[in-house]
Amino acid sequence: MPEPEPEPPTAAYFYAPVGTEAERVRYPPGVWYVSLGYGVRYQIAGSSSYSIHTGDDLNLPGGTEADLGQPVYAPGNGVTTYSALVPTGSWGNVVVVLVGGVHFRAGHLGERMVSAGQAVTRLTQIGTVGRMPLPYGQAPHLHWDVSESGKLADDPLYWPGDDMAAVLAHFTDPKTFFLAHRPPDLPVIQIGDPGVDVSRHQGKIDHGLLVGTGLVKFAMVRVCTGTLIDERFRENWAGFKGRVPRMPYIYYIPTDPPEPQFEAFRSFLADDPGEENPILDAEPRAGEVIADRVRLENWYHDWLYLCQDWRGLVPDIYTAKWAWPLVTTSPVWSQEYGLAVASYGTEAAFDLPFPWTLQQTKYRQWTDRGQLAGTESTFIDRQIALFGTLVKP
Repeated sequence: MPEPEPEPPTAAYFYAPVGTEAERVRYPPGVWYVSLGYGVRYQIAGSSSYSIHTGDDLNLPGGTEADLGQPVYAPGNGVTTYSALVPTGSWGNVVVVLVGGVHFRAGHLGERMVSAGQAVTRLTQIGTVGRMPLPYGQAPHLHWDVSESGKLADDPLYWPGDDMAAVLAHFTDPKTFFLAHRPPDLPVIQIGDPGVDVSRHQGKIDHGLLVGTGLVKFAMVRVCTGTLIDERFRENWAGFKGRVPRMPYIYYIPTDPPEPQFEAFRSFLADDPGEENPILDAEPRAGEVIADRVRLENWYHDWLYLCQDWRGLVPDIYTAKWAWPLVTTSPVWSQEYGLAVASYGTEAAFDLPFPWTLQQTKYRQWTDRGQLAGTESTFIDRQIALFGTLVKP
């Protein structure tokens, strides 16, 4: 086991909940503006009482009916902790998601499009912009809260009323938060974008030359095999940093328990956990027969939980149709996690391991052959971003 290193921060990069993909790297995004901001004391409609606003109300210019139905997205990779129509009060449809250890609450939604326990990414539409229900009905808007205190985990509808101290204790100004945690000036991964999976097997890489080809828009980088660091990890991790979004992954050793493998993975990443969600590589070693697949799938599940508790991000699973049934009994819980699948070929259609569907498939490795500028190996694992869409490599 490596020596323990300082606890890495749980902060991640976060995206605005509305706007186009390109606009969401800023807050407020594009032409959206804050119509009622964090910390403002206001009189409740139809009442003599006052309240402190816990977040921001977001609108398009004019705050017109055109806001209705605008898509609302999760701010990053995480999990839905609450989704319900609140029959009383002014909430209406509410969704709460946990991303990077932070709770985000979307209120007054016209439609909810996720359920509690469902994994989300920054591309997941969690609902649409709506309005406050009668008799509170106002112009359409999105109410958006940021809570770093953990309060919304136990009380997703918590509202401190006219208590400014409670607002400051449990809610953060979204503008300040997003300014501090906005994504770096990196390209956002789009459907159809090409990527690579790299480890010691690819040898030495000229990362600048490789990215400069335009054939690499994201990089999956092996951190370790079990508890042993990949000998090319540090140079690959540093080489792709600031050039393309990075996903760290572990090649999980099937005969070993999850805790030591997770602690090694976390310690090697230290204070640079990457821009995208972690990945668990689940497949047998060459010629390996798994005697107890139920135990191994439980170990996988435990590793995924440990990783999610650490970062607040829902990890993805990398496997293949042939590999998954060799290491597990294909449990239904697999669908809680995004899929990075190895399925070789240049056609758009490909094979999926049970029980995943195309909707849950984020990335596809479509070949492990060939050479790209900047690489010395002729065995390059090439990826394509799908995000639930059939795309020809």
